[in-house]
Amino acid sequence: MNDPSWNKYFLYPCVRSFDPALVVGWLADAFSSGDRLDRIGVSRLMFWLECWSEGHSIDATDLKTAIENTATKSNNLIELYFYRMALPEHADLFPGIPDGASDLQKAVCGNEDLETLLYNKLGWRRPEAPPTCG
Repeated sequence: MNDPSWNKYFLYPCVRSFDPALVVGWLADAFSSGDRLDRIGVSRLMFWLECWSEGHSIDATDLKTAIENTATKSNNLIELYFYRMALPEHADLFPGIPDGASDLQKAVCGNEDLETLLYNKLGWRRPEAPPTCG
């Protein structure tokens, strides 16, 4: 998997240079108008946005609402996994969605479309020992 910590090196200069509300609005727009890969990418920024907001005033409600609304329309396990990670305070919205990487890998095991998304498009590294499908 690509290292999500690199996201902060792009996000932090934006929220320092622009009004944080604008940045959240841009992210919400990018999320809402993007394809699945775009939505997953934007949702991965939530962690760093939340970290930044602990010492600053950032209202990410618009982005969180966009993620919640899209989550109710998706049945893609991987997409929902990332939304669950982006909204840990709303884990109840994601029943049955894995809460860890190894559990996600087990859940997608044997599903060619999900494996392609996870390993080829999102760049996760396949485990050396294939997970037990489950």
